[in-house]
Amino acid sequence: MILNNFFTVDNFLKIAKFFKPEFYNKITWLVVGSGLALLAGKPLLEVLLSAYLEKYFALSISNQYDSLIGVGLVVFGLVYNLFATYLSRNNKSENVSQILKHDKKLFQEFLQDLPSSSNGIILLKEHDFGAPFHKVHLEPLNSFYFKWNNAEYEFLDTDIEVNKKTLIKDIAKLINSLATNAFPNGEMLTTRIDKENSNISYEAIKSIIKSLNELSNKIYSEYENFIKTTKVKIYQ
Repeated sequence: MILNNFFTVDNFLKIAKFFKPEFYNKITWLVVGSGLALLAGKPLLEVLLSAYLEKYFALSISNQYDSLIGVGLVVFGLVYNLFATYLSRNNKSENVSQILKHDKKLFQEFLQDLPSSSNGIILLKEHDFGAPFHKVHLEPLNSFYFKWNNAEYEFLDTDIEVNKKTLIKDIAKLINSLATNAFPNGEMLTTRIDKENSNISYEAIKSIIKSLNELSNKIYSEYENFIKTTKVKIYQ
C-alpha cells in the first residue's frame, strides 16, 4: 500500500479513537519514540511499529519513507502533546468554574435556611438543656434536616459535602435525643422530670442534660467550621 492511501477518513477515525486526551503523555512518548526509532534505524522498534500499522491501518512503513515518517511522527507527537495539554487544562478550568458556581449558589441557600441569627443556631450556642426551651427553637433545625438531607442539596466539592453531612448527622442525633428526653410543658420543652412520677434517677437526668449540652456545643462548632471552611473554598 502506498503512503497516500493512508490519508483516508476511516484511518483518521481510527487514529482519533486511539489518541485520546487522557492518555496523551503515554501516546506522545510512543509516537515520538517510534519516530526517533525510525530515524535511528533501530530494527526491533521499526518492526513493532510497522506490525501495528499493518494490523490496524494496512500500512507498511518499512520502505523509502522511513526517515520522512520518522520526522513526521516526532513533530506530530510533540504538537499533539501541546494541543492535548491545552485541552486538558482548559477542561479542568471549566469544570472547576462550574463546581464553584454551583456550590456558591447552594451555600447562599444554606445561609438563608440556617443563618446564625435563627432560633435553632441560638439554641445551640446559648442554651443549657437543664432549663426549659420553647418548641419554636427546634423548628429551624428540623426544617434544615428534612430539606438538606437529600441529593438535590449536595455540594460538588467533596470536602464541603463531607462537612455538611457531618453537620446534618449530628443535628439528627440531637433531634432524636430531644424527642426521647425532652417533654412538653405547654409551649415549652423540658428535660427535667418529676422524680415522684419517674423511675429515672437524678444522676441519670444530669447525664442526659450533659450529653445534650455537649452535643449542642459540638454541632455549633461544626456549623461555624462549615461556614468558615466553605467560604475559603468557594471565595478563594
